[in-house]
Amino acid sequence: MLAHDTYNSQKYNDMYTELKTKKKETEKSYDASKFNDEIKILKEAFPPCINCALNGMNDGRKRGLFVLLKFLSKSNYSFDEIEKMVYEWNAKNTEPLRETYLRGQLYQLKKNKAILPPNCVNEVYKEINICKPDKLCERIKNPLNYASRKHFFLTRVNEEKEKEELKKKKKEKIKNTKSKIPAEQQNIGPKIE
Repeated sequence: MLAHDTYNSQKYNDMYTELKTKKKETEKSYDASKFNDEIKILKEAFPPCINCALNGMNDGRKRGLFVLLKFLSKSNYSFDEIEKMVYEWNAKNTEPLRETYLRGQLYQLKKNKAILPPNCVNEVYKEINICKPDKLCERIKNPLNYASRKHFFLTRVNEEKEKEELKKKKKEKIKNTKSKIPAEQQNIGPKIE
């Protein structure tokens, strides 16, 4: 695992812990029904196995491509985005797959209905050496479940930060407005001597 990946995992774990400790009235629970065909999963929310595969592979490239195509299509990426990511991934492999094989797999993806990637208990992840579990992986059944949960928490954190920044800006605006008004006009009240 790269230092950058470790930092991101730690950062995510800290955000996850912070969200879990918030007061119940402000905390929204995870709802899998929110993840429909309209929500595109953030790349920052990809599970370790998918990130590991996207960094290039030495062995098991065909099975890795299968996993990537299933995951990306169910993560609501467009065909063009998937195609671009797959060609970038293939260039990172120690021995790239043939162009005709990639085109054939992409054609099948476009032609057929998207299905879930294999579950985490499937040995394919270990066989192709991309299974690098973190804390969240222990509670997850499928890489897509991992991504949707992490996406949910990351977007919640971003929403809360945006709300806090908006509150700060409003307070600053009010403070700046008051400082521009002469003290006599601020309705401060009678002076006490």
